[in-house]
Amino acid sequence: MSTQDRARDKPRTPPQVEAKSGRDPLLECFRYTLSLQGVVPDLSSLLEAMPSAGEYIEPSDLHRIGEKMNVNIRIKKIPFGLLKELVTPVILLMQDRKAVVYLPGGKEPGKLYSPETGLSDENLEDLRNAYLGHAVLVAPKGKDHEKTEHMWKQGAVDWFWEPIRAYWPGYAEIIACSFFINLFVIIFPLFTMNVYDRVVPNFAVETLHVLALGITMAFIFDFLFRTIRAYILERIAAKLSVRFDRDLMARLIDLPPEAIALSVGEKANIFKELQGLRDFYSTRLVPAFVDLPFTLMFLVVIYLIAPSVSFVPVVGILLILGLQLGVQSLLTRRTKEMFSSAQSKSALMVEMLGGLQTIRMFGVSGARLRRWHHAAERSAKSVKRNQSLMNAGANLSNLIMTLVNIFVVFFGVYAIHAGHLSVGGLIAVTILSGRALAPVTGVAAVVARLRQTKDVLKTIDSIFSVPVESDRVANLSAKGPFTGRMDLQNVSYKYKGQSLAAVQGVNLSISTGEKIGLIGQTGAGKSTLAMLMAGLITPQTGTILYDGFAHDTILFSELRRSIGYVPQKSFFFSGTIRDNILMGAEDLTEHDFAQAAELSGLNMYIHQTGQGFDTEIGEGGVRLSGGQQQAIALARALIRDPSILIFDEPTTGMDNLLEQAIHQNLKVYLKDKTFIMVTHRTTLLPLVQRLVLLTKGRLTADGPRDEILRRLGAQPGQFGERA
Repeated sequence: MSTQDRARDKPRTPPQVEAKSGRDPLLECFRYTLSLQGVVPDLSSLLEAMPSAGEYIEPSDLHRIGEKMNVNIRIKKIPFGLLKELVTPVILLMQDRKAVVYLPGGKEPGKLYSPETGLSDENLEDLRNAYLGHAVLVAPKGKDHEKTEHMWKQGAVDWFWEPIRAYWPGYAEIIACSFFINLFVIIFPLFTMNVYDRVVPNFAVETLHVLALGITMAFIFDFLFRTIRAYILERIAAKLSVRFDRDLMARLIDLPPEAIALSVGEKANIFKELQGLRDFYSTRLVPAFVDLPFTLMFLVVIYLIAPSVSFVPVVGILLILGLQLGVQSLLTRRTKEMFSSAQSKSALMVEMLGGLQTIRMFGVSGARLRRWHHAAERSAKSVKRNQSLMNAGANLSNLIMTLVNIFVVFFGVYAIHAGHLSVGGLIAVTILSGRALAPVTGVAAVVARLRQTKDVLKTIDSIFSVPVESDRVANLSAKGPFTGRMDLQNVSYKYKGQSLAAVQGVNLSISTGEKIGLIGQTGAGKSTLAMLMAGLITPQTGTILYDGFAHDTILFSELRRSIGYVPQKSFFFSGTIRDNILMGAEDLTEHDFAQAAELSGLNMYIHQTGQGFDTEIGEGGVRLSGGQQQAIALARALIRDPSILIFDEPTTGMDNLLEQAIHQNLKVYLKDKTFIMVTHRTTLLPLVQRLVLLTKGRLTADGPRDEILRRLGAQPGQFGERA
C-alpha cells in the first residue's frame, strides 16, 4: 500500500464537539458527520424552508436536505455484526428517535459520538439492543469514499421526471399487470374461434364446458389485474401530486420577488395545470405506452391465423399515425393560445375576487364584468378550437378503426372462400384487429395531450431554472447572528417596467445600535431602500455589507433571524391573532409572546375582542382595524428579539393613545438595537438620532436629527407636509 493510500484510509481525527442534549439527535448526528467531511452547513436555514411535521426530523427528510446541500444520503440496512467492518463514519438509527455516529478506527478502537454524551470510546455491545438495523451513510458529492461510491449512482434528471423515476418499482408492477391483461385479450378471440370451428359443428359439450370455465377464470384474473393496475396508478398519482405541489410551492416561496413576472392568478392556474399533468403522466401516459408494444403481438397472432388479411390492420395503424401527426402540427399554435388565455383569465379572476368590495363601492361592476366576459370568451374560444381539432382527430381515428373491421370482414370472406380461413378465425381476426388499433389510438391521444403540456412544462421549468437561495446552501457557511452594523455601497434598484430607478447610487454606513430615520416625499424610494436593507430584494448594482459580510454571501433565511421588519402593508393569514404572531414558530416561549404583545400595544385592546389572542381575524385580517393589524405586524417583528429593526410607517392606522404607548415602549427596548424607520410622522422622530433624506431615489441629506430638521424647516416640502 502506498503512502497516499495509507494516508487516505487513516481515520480522520474526530473534532471535539460538545454534547447537545435536548436537541434532535438525528439532526445533530448529521451535522457532526458533515463536520467530519469538512462541511459546516447552515442547517437552520434549510430546516426553515422544509415543511415540519413535528419536533424531530425523519430519516427520509435527510434526502431532501442532502439534495439542497449537494450531499449524497443513503439509508442502508446493515446488520449489527457487520458494523465493525465499516471504514467510513455512519449514523446508526436507534430506538426512541435516538441516533449515534459510529467512527470506525481501522486497526485501532473506534469511537462513538452521541448528542447527549459527546465523543467516547467505542462500546458497540451496549448498542446492540437499541440499534434498529439501519444506518445513514453521508458523503459530499465529488468526495465519495471508494467503499461507498457504488451505493449512489444518480443521473441528471429535471424537476419533473425525477419524482416519476423514483416510482419505477411501481411502474414495473404496472408493466407486469399490463402483460397479463393483454394476454387475456388474446384468449377471448381464440375462445370464440374454437367454439365456432370445433364446438358448434360437432356439438362438443364437454369441450364447451372446459373452454367456458377457462375463459371465465381468465376474465376473473383480468378483472383482478386491471383493479391492481388502477390501484397502483392512483397510488403513484397521489404521491406525485403531493410531491409536485410541495416542490412548486416551496420554489415559489423561495423565488426572489423580481425573478419571474407572474400574477397570483397565473401562479394559481399553474397549480391547476400541474394537477392535470399529474393525472396525465401517471394514469394515462404510462398505460398507453405500456400497451403499445402489445400491438405487435396482436399483429403476429392475426398473421398466424389469417396471413392474407393481416395487411389491413397494418394499413390502419399507418393511417392513424399519419393522421395524428397532421393534427399535432395544427395543435402547436392553438395550444399556446389556449394556455395564454387560461393564464389571463385566472389572473383576472383572482384580481376581481380580491377587489369585490372596491368594485361595489365605486360602481364599476359593469366595466369589470365586461373585462371578465372578454377574458372568459377568449379562453372558451381557444379551448373550443383546440378541442374541436382533437375531437376531429379522434373521430377520424374511430372511422379508420371501423373501416379496418369492415375490410377485415371483406377480405376475410374471400379467404374463407379460398379455404385459407374459417368463420371462427374471421371473428377472432376481427376482434384482434380492433385490439391492435386501440393502443395506437390511445397513444395518438396521449401525444395530443403532450402538445398541450409543453407550454405548461416550459412555464414551470422556467420557475425551477431560476437560481434560489436554497441552491446556495451547500456553498455558504453560517455568518450570523449579526450585531447590526450595515454598509451600503453604491446601491441601486429599479423595478421591472419602470424607466427610472427607485433607488440610485446610495452610500450609507450604519453603526451597531444606531437609530436612523428615512424621510422624503412619497415615491422617494424610502420603502424600497428599507426592503433592500431587510434583504427582501437584492441590489441590482452595489453591495450591502452586514457586519462586513456582503449580501450575496449571506443566506436570507439566516439574515432574517437578526432582522425584524414591519412593511407598510402586512399580509395576514386566516386564523387567530396568536397564529399570525407566531407564524408556526416552535422555538418561541410564552415569555417571548407576552413581551412582543406588550411592546406592540396589543395588550391595550386585546380584552375588547372577548376571545383574547384566540380571536379569529378572517382572511387577510378583514375583521381587524388598520391599527390592530399594524400592532400584530409589530408583534411579529419583535417576538424574536432581533438585533436589527426596520420599520416602514409602523404606526399607520393607530390612534394617538396607541401610538404614544408604542413610542414609550420602544424608547426603552431599542437601547441596544440598530433601528431604521421610514416615517412621515414627526411624533416618532424622537426615537431616532440621525435622519437620512431621500429625493427621487438619491440620498440628498444625512446627519443628526435636529440639524436635518432645522435645515428642512426652511424647505418643508422636501420630505412631506408634516415635517
